[in-house]
Amino acid sequence: MTIFLDNLAFSLEVVMPIFLIVVLGIWFRQRNIIDERFVTASSRVVFSLALPCLVFMNVSQMHPEELPDMAQIGYIYGGIIGFFLLCELAAWCFIRDHDNRGVFVQGSFRSNFAIVGLAVAANMMGEAGLIKAAVVLVFIVPIYNILSVIALVLPQQREKHLNWLQLLGEVAKNPLILAVFAALPFVYFRITVPAVLAKTGTYLSALSLPLALLGIGGSLNFRAVRQTSAIAFSAVAIKLVLIPAVMIYGAWLLGYGGTDLVVMFVLFASPTAVASFMMVEAMGGNSRLAANIVLLSTLGSVVTISAGIVVLKMMGIF
Repeated sequence: MTIFLDNLAFSLEVVMPIFLIVVLGIWFRQRNIIDERFVTASSRVVFSLALPCLVFMNVSQMHPEELPDMAQIGYIYGGIIGFFLLCELAAWCFIRDHDNRGVFVQGSFRSNFAIVGLAVAANMMGEAGLIKAAVVLVFIVPIYNILSVIALVLPQQREKHLNWLQLLGEVAKNPLILAVFAALPFVYFRITVPAVLAKTGTYLSALSLPLALLGIGGSLNFRAVRQTSAIAFSAVAIKLVLIPAVMIYGAWLLGYGGTDLVVMFVLFASPTAVASFMMVEAMGGNSRLAANIVLLSTLGSVVTISAGIVVLKMMGIF
């Protein structure tokens, strides 16, 4: 019993600081300390500057032998694509409204690993976990973006209007991917980042997660819960329970453990990405359903991530 309580206390120490900042963002929004313009501007700062700096600083400090195992990346890709296809099949079988199908699929499989995931990884494993998670993040950004677009355009049969070359170009220009390519020479040639740039990058990196978490809180709309549907609850159950349970159990059977397994847990257990709501709104989909899924998964992940950490601690994974 004492061990269980110790593990529970550890899980709360990991999770609660993250979600307290989200709650602070909610409170700021309700008090009009921040508004929609702040959320939009802060998101741009985070994804265009602060988060790429975080990725660059962590990757540039790695040694070549610390780069991720491509078999692990292959397993992650297989899980993401596999569950994407299963969610597509479920949507076409059980959801009649075309506008809801793509929203359900994207809400079920797309993870907020870039913000919540990195923060959890840093709290659980310190700098070593953050470095590993930052590298994995770069590999999953393209696949999440491409599959999300496919999920949203297929139900409306608008794929003939989709410029795939343009989409791939946008993915290639993603700041996170560019940050990794900029960092690779520092890794392979053992170049030390100049002290002035390293200090500046450290400041910007420290800005990324708190600012992003405040933005998440400011973007959540609790009034949308009144219109929550069975589709939203189904997507959240898949995102927070089914996918992490299957993928982590499968990884454990394959022999993964330690930091590798924990990073995969954080990846698959993170709530639905806030960017999914923005993409649905931009493409004219059911943004209310997308907002419900983001909100419910964010709130629910407090429980599911905490429970998952307790289980991993009890198993002696880390």
